[in-house]
Amino acid sequence: GFTSNGVYRVWLQVVGRRTGEATNLVSAPTPIEFQVEPVPVAPKGAFARWQEGNWPGISDHGVIGAASDPDRDGRANLEEYATGTDPKVADSAPAVAPSIAINLGGEMDARGLRIASLVVATASDVTPLLATAQAATGPWRRLEPVPAAVEESLESVPVRRRWTWTLAHPENAGAAFYRVEYVLGTEP
Repeated sequence: GFTSNGVYRVWLQVVGRRTGEATNLVSAPTPIEFQVEPVPVAPKGAFARWQEGNWPGISDHGVIGAASDPDRDGRANLEEYATGTDPKVADSAPAVAPSIAINLGGEMDARGLRIASLVVATASDVTPLLATAQAATGPWRRLEPVPAAVEESLESVPVRRRWTWTLAHPENAGAAFYRVEYVLGTEP
């Protein structure tokens, strides 16, 4: 390998012996030139910048990975990033959190739920997805499509993005569980 970019000239010479002969054959020294260019660096996404800001110089994905929970508060780094919490402090209060509104139905209204998920604006590369299951242990099924985000402001958080799902809940549908899952870009 080369330690830095630049133009390198390496002189190579081949030494060998033919089968059945006792004398080595030696080639003339031959220069080979290499032009080494710097490795292109991909621009860092918002999550990568957040990782560097929280753990400068650390590359261990067991600590900084999206699914890791180094403070052991039950929220993975991606959720802490999306909701504006501190990934190094257990049980830090979320700056934003999902909310649920229940409509019990009346004469004119259908029974249902309105679930909203908020993401801090600095987490521009995160999308929340809503998943449902018949039991808390799963299996979980994502509800599609993801509604478009709406930007709004709070006193404590200057800008946040909100996704809202409105779900009809028919009579005798039984229990259902819902959870918000966060994805980075388009990958879970």
